Order: sequence, then C-alpha cells, then structure tokens
Amino acid sequence: MPVRDLADIQTIETEPLATRGLPRTTYEVFMASAERWPDRKALSFFWTADTYQRASTWT
Repeated sequence: MPVRDLADIQTIETEPLATRGLPRTTYEVFMASAERWPDRKALSFFWTADTYQRASTWT
C-alpha cells in the first residue's frame, strides 16, 4: 500500500502489530529471510560513512 498522506498512515496504524505476523526477534528476521532467499547475503554493513564502498558482508 502506498503511503501518500496522514490518512494512509492512520489507516495502517489501525491494524495491531500483533496481527501482522511480524517476527518477534531479530534472530527470527534473519531466519525468515534465510528461508525465503537462501542464496542471498544475510547482512551487509559499513563501519563508517567514509567506508560505505567497502561493505562487510555476512552470509
């Protein structure tokens, strides 16, 4: 659903988080992503803004 204005945000917020099927922990986020996309990188990050072109990757 595109978010265009405050009314859209208010509509989205009427649904409780508990009914959205969201993961309860960060670990569950990674596990669900690994199941959905097993061949993709698990996490990419950079230590500082100066090193964004040299991201570290965990698989």
